[in-house]
Amino acid sequence: EAFCCKQGFSAAPGWDAVSGLGSPNFALKEGGVDARVKCTFNGLISRMVEYVKSHNFDADETTCIQIFTIFKNHLLKARTEEDGTLVGFDDMEDEMYEGYKEKQSNLNSLGVTDLALVAIATHRAGIEGNLADEALEVLMEITMAGNPDAQKSVAAHVQMIDRDGRVWNHLKERVIISKEIIVERNACLTEKFERMDSPVVKEYGNCGQTFNVIQQLCEGHNATNQDLLREQPTHSGDINLITMVCDMLVTQCSNKKLVKAMQREALDLVCDTLDCMVEVLQGPCPGNQELIANHPAMAVISNIIEIVDFPNLQEHELDVIGDVKNKAIMMVASCLEGRKESANDQVVCGKLADTM
Repeated sequence: EAFCCKQGFSAAPGWDAVSGLGSPNFALKEGGVDARVKCTFNGLISRMVEYVKSHNFDADETTCIQIFTIFKNHLLKARTEEDGTLVGFDDMEDEMYEGYKEKQSNLNSLGVTDLALVAIATHRAGIEGNLADEALEVLMEITMAGNPDAQKSVAAHVQMIDRDGRVWNHLKERVIISKEIIVERNACLTEKFERMDSPVVKEYGNCGQTFNVIQQLCEGHNATNQDLLREQPTHSGDINLITMVCDMLVTQCSNKKLVKAMQREALDLVCDTLDCMVEVLQGPCPGNQELIANHPAMAVISNIIEIVDFPNLQEHELDVIGDVKNKAIMMVASCLEGRKESANDQVVCGKLADTM
């Protein structure tokens, strides 16, 4: 069954799909009416969306995955230079950004954001390359740079449709799976340093991707999503993803020996974790400020800032040292942003008194 359209024609013996030999002449007109079938871009996207809705639970996810890949590539192309260079949000010129944002909002209006959320909610975490994996990449791309239309769709979906919290629970499961791998990695480092193998590197990347999704949902100081990540008033219970992010920072940086032994991929994940924490704080978001400032994560910031020598970094990787320290300081500053009372600030300063 074709997913792009439902029209077709009967072919006579000898019909050749490549050359078109024997195909009907769709340009012929009867009664002055053009007999050709026309399909707009939006019409095609809408048909793809409907196809995935109908086949979301198919055992063979191949076609649905391909459709999500089309959505993702459509957005990636909008921020790709002519020479094939992918441009990050911070490096986009105004014209490119406006075109990119327009394509994000258009896909969102056609139901792609909700479609991705349903796929994430209804498929297991931790299965590499499954439909939820591809849907998560689409969600990250469609909310990139804090697209307000897509962010609003996520908030509405979580509050009004996904009352069982299945989307947030999927993200929670991804973090749990990653945390298990990181704990095992840390245990190995207590004996001797060995570079990560490919599966471990991949899992560190998966964890970074999860935190990037959370970050994009809050980009631009989206207060609604900042609060929703901490508590969900319309649900029977809360899934506190902010606490899970903080817990992960503690797992990664619980002592100076672990931080000092980090290779590039581990420090990249620390950067992703801190970026995520900064974005859920800034605005500011008082509820998240209070949570994070009183979390044990604040006590491990000094472990990041005070290490000078990272012996397991290659010469070309040393730039990450400045990045991770700057992000740690930015996270502390975000906890202090806009505070009028002193109690919360004293908690932060108390935990960081020696370093500060």
